[in-house]
Amino acid sequence: CPGVPDFYQGSELWDFRLVDPDNRGPVDFGERSRLLESVVRQSDADLPSAARDFVEHWPDGRIKLHVIRNSLAFRLKNDELFSEGDFIPLEARGKRAEHVIAYMRRRSHLCALTVVPRWLAGSQGDSGQTDLRGFWQDTTLVFPREASHSWRNIFTDLAISGQPSDDSQILLVADLLAQFPVAVLIPADSESSGKRN
Repeated sequence: CPGVPDFYQGSELWDFRLVDPDNRGPVDFGERSRLLESVVRQSDADLPSAARDFVEHWPDGRIKLHVIRNSLAFRLKNDELFSEGDFIPLEARGKRAEHVIAYMRRRSHLCALTVVPRWLAGSQGDSGQTDLRGFWQDTTLVFPREASHSWRNIFTDLAISGQPSDDSQILLVADLLAQFPVAVLIPADSESSGKRN
């Protein structure tokens, strides 16, 4: 989204401090290098399988490295989209609409749709749902009809299709986030993937 990404040295893995991280603290660069090599090796060999493994073993931090790596690689390959593209907030509808943020970046033929959940800690306890599809229920995202109808998540390489609705399209959040906790979607026929760097 508009703004400048900020990474604190050493925060490439999980960081649960309740204050701003201190860049002067000791960092285990060896561990980060080893985990990043694992992320690259697995992702390049079989991205859908790697994404499932990162989700299953999320405490080790590889999932965060995977998101950082793919996001930055995609941004680097699509500089015009992020420096000059339109920012289009997307409307969420349904029972869990307040728990998702989504927007589209678009410039000419380039397009990316970002979907991120929010405020989940309290809502999970209230819902009693452990199944993601059950949690998201009827929640949908509405986006321009003229945008691509078929999308691919750069974190999983999995495809999803939009459904026509009046003068727009909709995507079910349950489908978008069933396999991975966040999504950056690009048109399925796009070659501008962030899965390689």
